[in-house]
Amino acid sequence: MTGTPQNSLIPYDVSELQDGSAIVYSWTLTSTNDTAMPARMPEWSERSVHMWGTWGGATAIMEGSNDLTAPNPVDFEQLHNFQGTAIALTANGISAILESTYYIRPRLSVDGTGASVTVNLLLLRNQPSRVA
Repeated sequence: MTGTPQNSLIPYDVSELQDGSAIVYSWTLTSTNDTAMPARMPEWSERSVHMWGTWGGATAIMEGSNDLTAPNPVDFEQLHNFQGTAIALTANGISAILESTYYIRPRLSVDGTGASVTVNLLLLRNQPSRVA
């Protein structure tokens, strides 16, 4: 069952200098709201995802898209870790993300029963902008 994409997505600045060089996006996926609102992030060179919560048999994946033909992209593909394995978690875990895509989102590919999975995506800039 595909739920309504979440409609609010606010990044949190977690850099030590509060300079925007490290941010976290956070979503909560549930068995009834299994598709997150995508975030735009082409400028972030390093990405890792941490997923935890009540799984209830659910499987969470990370998807990316470079579909720029519409304001809401429709063509998402599953993302991989640095070993080339598709990111698909069924229990609490952390994974680096290999691909750099314009849009990124988590999704429950298997909804499970009573699942509530928090997804935090950490993004790092290669060369942070510093204000003098």
